[in-house]
Amino acid sequence: MIEYIGADKWPLDKFQENLKEFLHNEVIEVHFTKKNGEDRVMKCTLMDEKIPGTYNKKIGNPPDEEFDELNAYMNVWSVDDNGWRSFLLRNVKYVKTNLND
Repeated sequence: MIEYIGADKWPLDKFQENLKEFLHNEVIEVHFTKKNGEDRVMKCTLMDEKIPGTYNKKIGNPPDEEFDELNAYMNVWSVDDNGWRSFLLRNVKYVKTNLND
């Protein structure tokens, strides 16, 4: 398992790019603060084989939108909730990858 410190240590656009890469290749754990102030730890992914075929992929801010650090978010598939969830990138405290190691 590899743990990465939260989004406040990286430029958010680069953090988003790296996060997308992890999500497309594995199930990761993301610890973030929800909009209501609660902390949440979520196992999530964007791997096709983990998302049921009846669901459309959502990746986050549409590509034609200008990147907005305050409102940049990521849509992910929560493997525990079996549904789409999202979080603000600026609220991420840490990301864990290689969970099976």
